[in-house]
Amino acid sequence: MNAIKATIHDGRIVADDPLELPEGTRVIVVPMNGVDKSEEDNWDNSPEGIADWLEWYRSLEPLVLTEADTQAIATAKKEQKEWELAHADERAEKLRRLWE
Repeated sequence: MNAIKATIHDGRIVADDPLELPEGTRVIVVPMNGVDKSEEDNWDNSPEGIADWLEWYRSLEPLVLTEADTQAIATAKKEQKEWELAHADERAEKLRRLWE
C-alpha cells in the first residue's frame, strides 16, 4: 500500500484523501517534519550523505518474526482479501462511474 498523507487538526489525524481501509485497520504515523523524503530531490546524494545513510542502514537490526507474528500477518492478509472481495462490486461501480 502507498503512504497516506494527512494533517493534524485539533489533535486528530485527518487524511488528505478518502481512505479505503477496513474499519479497525491499524496504521503507523510518522511525522514528515516539513520534508517529503519520498522525493528523490530531497536526498543528500553527496559522498558524505551516502556514507551517513550507509552507516544508518548498517546499524539496523535484522527483522526476526515469531510464529505469532507470522500467524498475525496471515490472518491480516486473509481479512484484507475478504474485505476486498466483499467490496469489489462497489469499487468496480465507482470506477465505472468515473468513465461515464
